[in-house]
Amino acid sequence: MKHKDNKNFVIALLGVALVIASAFTITLARSQDPENIINIPWEDLYRNTISVSGNSAITIAPDEGYINVRIETEALKAEDAVEENARISDDVIDALSEEVDRDNIKTSYYYVQPKYDYNYETGESKENGYQVINVLEVKTEEVNKIGKLIDIAVENGASGIDGIRFDLSKEARDEANKQALEKAIEDAKSKASSIANSLEVELGRISKVTESNY
Repeated sequence: MKHKDNKNFVIALLGVALVIASAFTITLARSQDPENIINIPWEDLYRNTISVSGNSAITIAPDEGYINVRIETEALKAEDAVEENARISDDVIDALSEEVDRDNIKTSYYYVQPKYDYNYETGESKENGYQVINVLEVKTEEVNKIGKLIDIAVENGASGIDGIRFDLSKEARDEANKQALEKAIEDAKSKASSIANSLEVELGRISKVTESNY
């Protein structure tokens, strides 16, 4: 069945990790006499600097998974299509709620529209019932359950899966950013030290710092 292929695809995706990268630039003044540094013109002070960039990347496994489950129904009357869609949606939500918190199941897309049959001989379109589509976004903090959740949704009446994505929670992302920044700082400091040693000069205080994440 088609949903079994989806499950295999999801399991393959679980091996993909997210990368948090950070860049950190520091500018260090060459060592100067602290008592005289205020008397040194800014242009000269700027010329006596070493500017380096430190980079780092943290590879981290996602700790959140999202599935978009589509429930699609059709009927001659709009109210019948809406009623049938609601029934199936309730069945899917009840089944998924046994695996994930009900608050993590939300409707992300819903619409009702008429269906039309096109007559190629006359070039006219004739209304022929209604279509209702409800897309549920299901969030799980156990990404290894993605395949199981897909099976549950399809087995309980879902028409298909519109998309799957992985992400990091705020806590995991903040921690990854912190680690990446610390490594970037150490990288920048190491580069500055190597340059200073090669030039046989001493490093002074840090005069400028810039930081970016991507």
